[in-house]
Amino acid sequence: MTPEWLDDLEIYKQRWIKETNQIPKDNDPLFKKAGPFVRRLSPSSIRTRMSRVVDESGVRVYIEGTKNKFNIPLFNGARRFFNKQNKKALTKTSKLAALIIKEYQMGHGGLIKLDKNYFKEQIEELIDEYLQTIPYITIDKTARKQSELESVKSQMTEMERTKADNKDLKKQMDEMETRFQKQIDHVLTSLHKQNPDR
Repeated sequence: MTPEWLDDLEIYKQRWIKETNQIPKDNDPLFKKAGPFVRRLSPSSIRTRMSRVVDESGVRVYIEGTKNKFNIPLFNGARRFFNKQNKKALTKTSKLAALIIKEYQMGHGGLIKLDKNYFKEQIEELIDEYLQTIPYITIDKTARKQSELESVKSQMTEMERTKADNKDLKKQMDEMETRFQKQIDHVLTSLHKQNPDR
């Protein structure tokens, strides 16, 4: 799901309502046959429609000398793209934990068999990782630029925080140095009073 997909889904929903004169229910199929009745679209019909859209967009090309072979598979190509972009996205957790979560998002069992039993993720972690991926799987560049802008702002805020911390640290060090110098002066003065000849 990307912002673009949600926009297209809203357009599809309006078309659905116009055709059927009813709002889609939760148990209605996402893809329906054209017409006023809600009838589930068969997997082969979905494949045909997807093929037509993908071929017209020019995303994939036919490999000469093969029978119905393309450089990018119709459905598996989308999974490959998502997997690659998902793993390129930034992460807030450790890299290993993020990789396991990203494998879960692909519907896999994790990196190793034990991950399924011992690495239990919370839904918030999955959502957070997915939100980091959205700019990479979105065709429109504005979402990516917005994400980059937020990242730069976050880095600047962190730098400002570090600068303020450094300023406070320098002030504390200057105060300590002044106190230390006063103590040294006090000790030297005391020693000089005890032994004026030295």
